[in-house]
Amino acid sequence: MIYEGEDDTIAEKTIQPDVKSSWRMDIPDKTSLAVILTCSAISVFLMNTGVLSVLYLAPLGYAVMATGHSWFTFFTAAAVNIIFLIIGRTMNPGVSVNALIEILYISTLFFMFIWIIGGKNLRTMYRFIFGSIAGAAVFMFFITRPETGILKMFNEMIEILHSSFVSRGRVSGVLTVQTLQEMVKGIMLKGGALMSIFFLFYLNRQLAVSAFWMIKKRKTDRGLEAFFAPSSAIWVLSGALVTILLTRLFKMQIPEILAWNVLSVCVVIFMTQGAGILYFFLSRLSYTFRLAVNAAVIAVLISPLNVIVIAALTLLGIAEIWRPIRTR
Repeated sequence: MIYEGEDDTIAEKTIQPDVKSSWRMDIPDKTSLAVILTCSAISVFLMNTGVLSVLYLAPLGYAVMATGHSWFTFFTAAAVNIIFLIIGRTMNPGVSVNALIEILYISTLFFMFIWIIGGKNLRTMYRFIFGSIAGAAVFMFFITRPETGILKMFNEMIEILHSSFVSRGRVSGVLTVQTLQEMVKGIMLKGGALMSIFFLFYLNRQLAVSAFWMIKKRKTDRGLEAFFAPSSAIWVLSGALVTILLTRLFKMQIPEILAWNVLSVCVVIFMTQGAGILYFFLSRLSYTFRLAVNAAVIAVLISPLNVIVIAALTLLGIAEIWRPIRTR
């Protein structure tokens, strides 16, 4: 009986995408160039479609998997986004969004996601964590800038949500729009932004991997069933919980925010381990059934049930720290 959780090298070898190369600087061939250009155009198109905008990173992930050109994919996607932004501003001169801030935000997410897909010098989960931290930092900067227009849209959504609650009699007069805005901002600062960016990256990676399976007819990696959380993560999680209690007791706001974000990272790690346990048992089933499960996971992540599923997977991941479940 072998338990692979103590060997990061073994786990990393099994979860690394099987791309043709990593961060190549050479010019791709005509076929790869066509794939990268097409995927970049689809990505920017999805970004501006409203409902499907949450899926805009998946085409870039597929381009990296299919061609192995991470750098070229990033620069192409960034260039296409800038061109589209310039055309949009020309057609709508009244838009007041700061173009440089928007380019910084989108380009950062492009780069971090492509690094998650094509990077090789760091375990996939750690790339997810560092990428999510960078994305969350830029997101918080982007969403709080009045000139981006996002802050105005954010406040309008809060007002609509508050009106809906008031009409249904679910809030009292004490919970005003301003109070609700502060609550949501507090949640975003205390790990909400980090979790949101992580799920954005995870959702798009799952879609990219599924598309690669269906189009190329081959599996890129063993997936989450090969991921094992570091055993020390349970102590970091415990320390974060204690720190949150102490900082709330002594009203230390900044350390509390940091502790909440550390806790969010630990939840992500154990949730991923819990998902790995689930996929470990599902991996014995047919290829078609695995694709169906991937579709079900994606559907759950964007549904109101995601909180329950996240809690269940996190507890399952923590349980494996004390009792190995994936053994052979």
